[in-house]
Amino acid sequence: MRGQKYLLRLLCVCLFLILTACSPNTFDLIPRNGFIRHFEESDKQRFPFDSYWDISDNEEWNKRVAGEAGRSQPIHILPVTLKYFSDMPTNPGDRQGIENLCEYFNKALFERMKKLDAEQNTFHLVDKPGKDVYTLQIAILGAKPTHIATNIIKAATTNTLGLVVTGGGIVSGQLLHNEEDKGYIAMGAKFFDPKGKLVAEVADLDFGQKSLAGRFLLEVRDFRRYAYQRQAIDDWVEIFVKCFTTIHEEKIKRHGMRLI
Repeated sequence: MRGQKYLLRLLCVCLFLILTACSPNTFDLIPRNGFIRHFEESDKQRFPFDSYWDISDNEEWNKRVAGEAGRSQPIHILPVTLKYFSDMPTNPGDRQGIENLCEYFNKALFERMKKLDAEQNTFHLVDKPGKDVYTLQIAILGAKPTHIATNIIKAATTNTLGLVVTGGGIVSGQLLHNEEDKGYIAMGAKFFDPKGKLVAEVADLDFGQKSLAGRFLLEVRDFRRYAYQRQAIDDWVEIFVKCFTTIHEEKIKRHGMRLI
């Protein structure tokens, strides 16, 4: 009996891996709304973003982040904007949810960067563009909240092994899983050199990722409207931080699956 239980759990993990591999191509789903000029599907060898375009000269940048230039790299970060948001909801409550996401993105990014600024000298934040200053501009391009009602129904019919009891028998809950049940968030980012020239653009869309525990037990994020979206923002913040603290050639990876 115990062996059967472990076998069922192993089967669920295998199904999850298969279904993850069959996830939709998020590059095609990123809103094209004028903020990003260059959409190029990324091979994710350098950045784990869906779209990545870059024409920058990285020699001086590499020297500074490696500490060879004798001075830190000044960075100017513009506030995250909703100016290019696609399909902004008209309902005040829903709009407030989007505005809260933008505020969360701003706070998470600036707090993380200020903390690193105080800890090391590979870069420092400045209030405006100027000599030697690179500028980062980020926009939230679109977002949809988690489908809480749908997830409640699924949770009510799913047992502790991640299996769903249906009229036709028992199937894996992952087979009834839809990426959009978690909602999504999309963002774009532009990077300007000290002369104001656009030298890099990235864009990404994230449906969010269930934790390992959430594959078999209840996932708390399924019942919070923008919890998965905030998780995606946390991941993006860490990626941008790594961009500012590593040489250009260093590969940056996205956060792996969380345990909880």
